[in-house]
Amino acid sequence: MSARGLEGGRGEQRPAGSDVADLILLNSNENPYGPASNAIDAVMHMFGQAARYPDAPEDELRATIAAHHKIPVESVILGCGSTEILAFITQALTSPKRRLMTVAPTFETPSDVARRNGVPIEEIRVDGSLFIDLQAMYEMCRGAGLLFICNPNNPTGTMHGIGDLLHFVGQVNARSPESHILIDEAYFEYVDDPTYGTAIPAAVKNPRLIVSRTFSKVYGLAESARATPSDTPRRSGSCNRGARRAGSARLPGPPRSPRSSFRTTWSVRRRSTRRCAPSR
Repeated sequence: MSARGLEGGRGEQRPAGSDVADLILLNSNENPYGPASNAIDAVMHMFGQAARYPDAPEDELRATIAAHHKIPVESVILGCGSTEILAFITQALTSPKRRLMTVAPTFETPSDVARRNGVPIEEIRVDGSLFIDLQAMYEMCRGAGLLFICNPNNPTGTMHGIGDLLHFVGQVNARSPESHILIDEAYFEYVDDPTYGTAIPAAVKNPRLIVSRTFSKVYGLAESARATPSDTPRRSGSCNRGARRAGSARLPGPPRSPRSSFRTTWSVRRRSTRRCAPSR
């Protein structure tokens, strides 16, 4: 089973001469509605300034994201696409002596980066119902540099409620204080289960927790910026001006994709309450 890790190289798989606008690529989880008109207008307006070097180019988008989530702007970092964000987090927090703990199957970028860098990878298989086994991850977390959790998980379409997930984070923090946890919320907007929620407020307060979000799915901006709330400030100028303008234009508005259209191809299922118990 494959997730979205191969999206960057999917172009060669398209039929020769095909019109991209006419294709719905289910393997890429792209938004068939595309970006909203105000995002397109923001990009078009940017071309009049294309000859200029941008001044503090990321500040506007970081401020917009911070205001939207009601968090300090210093807690927001940007990257050009989810691959860059997840890649530099994996590079920074793992090493040949600090392994990556991830799920199988899940989004592949952290594993791909770790493998290229000679980092040991410990994959925890999903259970028989395709849910992430938080208990198994907790039991084996000691000494890991980074634990990666995609919630909802891609490609299994299963998720854990925020109470269970934050309980897991707290237990991992106690059992392996040197480990970091990265929670990818790429599909946050598609979940309507009442037990589901974001870990962003917890990440702002917890130096060992990072939460990633994307503009590429529900907002239809697959080439736009990726923002990651974290307690650790970082400035990144890798996003181009058009991506930043489009993100700033879209975030205050409603999502671009009805939940019903998403559920025709990827149904989100919730794990009933199951809290990790401390080992004896």
